[in-house]
Amino acid sequence: MRIAVLNPCVWLGKNSLHPYIGEFILRYKPLLYFNEPKFFAAFLARFSQAYGLPALLGQLPRVRFGEGALRAQADVLLCFNGASESPLGRPPQSFGGLKVFHLMDYFSHSGPRCAALQAGGVDYVMGYADHGKYDAFFRQYYAPYVGKVIPVPFSFGARFSNRTPFDKRFNKCIALGAVGPFVDEEALHSGKVKPENLSYEARDFFAGEPYLHKFRSMLRAHEQELHDILDSMLAGAKVENLYTPDQTLQDQSWVPKGSSARKMAGKNWNYNIPDVLNQYRMYTQCETLFNIPLGKVYEGTACGCALVCSDAPCFHDLGFEDGVNCLMHKPYDLASFRKRVQWGLDHPAELGQIAAAGEKLVRENYNAEKVAQRIYDSVLEIYNQRQSGQEKKKN
Repeated sequence: MRIAVLNPCVWLGKNSLHPYIGEFILRYKPLLYFNEPKFFAAFLARFSQAYGLPALLGQLPRVRFGEGALRAQADVLLCFNGASESPLGRPPQSFGGLKVFHLMDYFSHSGPRCAALQAGGVDYVMGYADHGKYDAFFRQYYAPYVGKVIPVPFSFGARFSNRTPFDKRFNKCIALGAVGPFVDEEALHSGKVKPENLSYEARDFFAGEPYLHKFRSMLRAHEQELHDILDSMLAGAKVENLYTPDQTLQDQSWVPKGSSARKMAGKNWNYNIPDVLNQYRMYTQCETLFNIPLGKVYEGTACGCALVCSDAPCFHDLGFEDGVNCLMHKPYDLASFRKRVQWGLDHPAELGQIAAAGEKLVRENYNAEKVAQRIYDSVLEIYNQRQSGQEKKKN
């Protein structure tokens, strides 16, 4: 099976090469196919930054330009950037081999994205989870790919490490991250975004829900009454916390300037995420209305923090069990959330064991090397099935 990867960087800015993508390239040595010089330049900068110049030089003999070389030298084309409707991730139609493309954040401009995938002949998609199982939105807007999703966990970077003894941490739960609106009304009214550039599909599908991070929005709305058990560093939070961020640490380097992610972070993103996670015994996570295990599921546990999450199938699929390696509450139920967090506060020894078990689960199963292997094994299985089917047709 000869694999090629289309434009490996997820975007052109800093930290645009996810760890598992780098590990996939190092381990499986695919062809690296670039359809524009600027995407090649981005790869040169990001790969050398992450792995050093000698490792980069080792990749250059496998760099290819032009669809002719791709057709002649690859059986499978992977794309990790989720930009199927733009040059960065547009599937080359002339390539007739197996195409497997990552969806990334698939809930914006979903109709055009799915159409671009189909027009480009994409056979399977990668996703943060098996979206067809748990997400009705996906089943409606990406119907051709239901049953054709390869789950690819986020994984975590090296900076997410456990460096604080559990008994030295604040005996409290921390909530952090964006509270993302389906439609950025502020940008729309200010004229920064044109109405025709906004996507209303998810907003209309989840009618009456203003935020895709529904549970985070509930925590933020009730942060005052939860403050005895929860510190909130969510975007827009107004309460004081035990943790005081070092104002010299700015953890926005990964977010491209002007992006919606940076805007959603707002004034509350002036902290270093691993530092915060290392100061607390528990952290809470939101699966969004799309039922996705987001990146902090892996990052927080890798920092030795006990995960508090809803009793949702997407977490069970990863191997999380209530009272074993995490604490689970009823979905969108603040009383249940309070009860589970309070149990953690009252049982520090047991909570420490749960945090350690969660860290073990994530480090053993969702490190960058394991995620890269999951991708390769899944693609190889599909490729072999496809080849077997073609052989049967010949006979």
